[in-house]
Amino acid sequence: MLNQNFKYARQKACSFLIVLIYAATAYNAKAAVKSYKKEADGITLKLDAGLIKIKICADDIVEVKYTIFDSFLPKNSLVVNNKWAKNVPFKVTEEKGEIVITTVKLKIVVDKATNAIAYKDSNGKIITGEDAADNKSITPVTVAGIKTYSVSTQFNSPSDEALFGLGCHPEDTLSINYKGRTQQMLIKYMTGAIPVLLSTKGYGLLWDNYSASNFYGAEANNTKFKYVSESGKEVDYYFFYGPDFDHIIDLYRTATGAAPMYPKWAFGLFQSQDRYKTQAEVLSVKDGYRNNHIPVDAIVQDWFWWSPAPIGSHIMNHDRYPDPKAMVDELHKANFHAMISIWPLFGDGSANYEAEKKNGFLTSIKWDNFFAHTFDTYYDAHNPKARDLYWAQARDSIVKRYDWDAWWVDQCEPDNGSLLDERRKAVFSVGKGIDYFNTYALEHAKGLYKGWRSDMTNKRAFFLVRQAFAGSQRSATTLWSSDITTTFKAFKSQVPQGISACASGIPYWTSDIGGYLSRVDPDGIPNWSEPKNRELFTRWFQFGTFSPIFRIHGKGERALFSNNWDQPTKDILLKFDNLRYRLLPYIYSLSARVTMHNYTMMRSLAFDFRANQHYIESPVLF
Repeated sequence: MLNQNFKYARQKACSFLIVLIYAATAYNAKAAVKSYKKEADGITLKLDAGLIKIKICADDIVEVKYTIFDSFLPKNSLVVNNKWAKNVPFKVTEEKGEIVITTVKLKIVVDKATNAIAYKDSNGKIITGEDAADNKSITPVTVAGIKTYSVSTQFNSPSDEALFGLGCHPEDTLSINYKGRTQQMLIKYMTGAIPVLLSTKGYGLLWDNYSASNFYGAEANNTKFKYVSESGKEVDYYFFYGPDFDHIIDLYRTATGAAPMYPKWAFGLFQSQDRYKTQAEVLSVKDGYRNNHIPVDAIVQDWFWWSPAPIGSHIMNHDRYPDPKAMVDELHKANFHAMISIWPLFGDGSANYEAEKKNGFLTSIKWDNFFAHTFDTYYDAHNPKARDLYWAQARDSIVKRYDWDAWWVDQCEPDNGSLLDERRKAVFSVGKGIDYFNTYALEHAKGLYKGWRSDMTNKRAFFLVRQAFAGSQRSATTLWSSDITTTFKAFKSQVPQGISACASGIPYWTSDIGGYLSRVDPDGIPNWSEPKNRELFTRWFQFGTFSPIFRIHGKGERALFSNNWDQPTKDILLKFDNLRYRLLPYIYSLSARVTMHNYTMMRSLAFDFRANQHYIESPVLF
């Protein structure tokens, strides 16, 4: 009873606080600093309206938080998992209207008149700084009928600055340099978002906000850039000082988690198709490769292996897969590894659905399954108990039972083009959907990785995900660029998207070699007899050879032994497949550098020629 009364009082207090907030007008941080207090981990500045906390996480890592409240509300970051237990030496001085925080590597300067923050190196040279006139703001807004606050931060941006990162946006064929560009930063079908930015001026930024956002790279005649999130209770960002890109990524992963080591086989060729429909078909592909002595390491069982049972039942159709364990065992005997696609959805009518529902682990988000003509339900991946149940169901029914080696994490947005407001209005265990719009895939993979490491002790984890967010790398995820088309335009877009994803701190990225589907054929299957399509597949396969993860996937048959390929095409494909395997010791060594030294193997030339303007637009692999 006491707990219930406390909960009720807390809810009433929060409601009253929200009413007071909405009675106020828009706030921004162009306000004078009235006073400050030095603390063990930084300083807190009291403004005319609101507070700023500057936390010294390391000599070269700074967290900045701004609020309009009288105190900072509790926040458990889903992205930054470093507890920063060790206090970093720093000193604070006041001089000529400024407050200066000095570490071994940085001088963080706060303008007392505007509270704009500037970052300088140890010699006092400016690295970057917030805009004095419009630096940090919190503004009341209504989104999808929800009253909330839009939060933003604006930085100065000189003409010779180039900006990289911001995740993978599969249909974007534009430059890898975000200077002078606008980019939508919300995760939905065919659109990604990783709020990490690298600057050739030698710094990186991480926005610790999970709502749908936008990056504006051409503010004030291209002299400033701004990051705006549609919902939040505070401005919260991290500043990393390199100046080299490799060191910035090292700091980012120090803050958010290192990428685990993959098994060596994961760097070989993946053979996948949308979709193999029977056990016999899967084994015939195995025979096609081995009988023709073509190097390959993995085969993938894509979706609807459960049909006609509801999705989430985790039952492989007995008529089409009479003995799944024997199938996987046979693949293993032929030195294949087996990956299976499992979605975070549950169809009404299965025992798993009822268990999730009974425990209150289902969300209000319904996915229109136009293939099965059902409306299926996403589970609450933000709830740790729901993640544990989800893992246990899949482990016992499929993954461990049949000894699968890897997991394809498909449809993890959650979205199929029409669910954005449903996600905003949903209520997760941690809060409103609008405030956790971009973190579903992050949290879903978190549960899978925890379960895999606990229960699949003889197998390194490998998850292929359609969406990633800041911090996803710590859950053994490889990001793939979604359901792209079989066109040269889509192929062209893979180069900047792979570069951008890896500049965002996600070390492993891949694309569907050949493109996922054709928009010309009603079934989406490309006509590989057309010379232009064969050239497209060949060029894409060559690109895939030098990508971090090497995988064929898409509608229709496209295995290397297929009769879809004429002999000249087969000869080229086999040549590059063999080249990939010759490179495996090198690639595997690079993957060790990724895990042990936070390295980036797929890298823009700006990683190595940051100060050279000639190179910053040019992508390079490995």
